[in-house]
Amino acid sequence: VIHWDGSVQGFQRIIKAAELMLDNPQHFVCHANGLQIGRRINPLSADEDLDLGHLYFLLPMTKLHSVLSATDMASLALKANSSVKTASRWSSGTRILPLFGDFLMRPLLSERKNDDLFIEEEKQISEEAHEELAVPKLNL
Repeated sequence: VIHWDGSVQGFQRIIKAAELMLDNPQHFVCHANGLQIGRRINPLSADEDLDLGHLYFLLPMTKLHSVLSATDMASLALKANSSVKTASRWSSGTRILPLFGDFLMRPLLSERKNDDLFIEEEKQISEEAHEELAVPKLNL
């Protein structure tokens, strides 16, 4: 688990997300594989298990259901990279780096501009955002 401050917490047993959240008030847990730029950050439910060998982030509640920006993604990647370097000092680092590889290897926004699926996702996000912001007109 990589905390928002960049610290790393490892577990030798499967724990519930609730255990981690009780120890860290005003924070929630999300799976690294669920993070995508331009998409909402979705938390794990409190009763969900954190599987061994998977990468998770512990984020502040202010990020709950917010849309992940490129800046947020870069910040998380930097924190994870720093965590990997720190972890490699006290271990081989092989437990963290391969897991984070998929996260870091996702196509960059600039590389996805011509991707049909990306364009369709962007249209859907734009439409959803427009629907959420729509204000009814009042005829007075």
